[in-house]
Amino acid sequence: MFNGFPSVGKLTVARSLQSSLTNQSVEIRLIDNHLIIDPAEAVHPGREHQHRAFRDKLRNLIFDELKTLPEQDIVFIMTCSLGANVAEAAVFAEHLEVT
Repeated sequence: MFNGFPSVGKLTVARSLQSSLTNQSVEIRLIDNHLIIDPAEAVHPGREHQHRAFRDKLRNLIFDELKTLPEQDIVFIMTCSLGANVAEAAVFAEHLEVT
């Protein structure tokens, strides 16, 4: 999991890592945080309460589905941009449950 400020290169590094691991015997999947953020921003612009609530629903739906996949066959590389507060520590824990 790569966590950091926006535009620091998390996705670039994650893609490079994914590319370098493609010859391994397991499948490597990249889950970028914008897969969740961008649809939420399109539906509820501005990152206010409605945006955050919808983003949480999307993340829960996606993470619940990821948890159903066989652990031994798939490696997840994930990006996120989480701060150092209680709410985002809980989100970080959700990321760890999937990986």
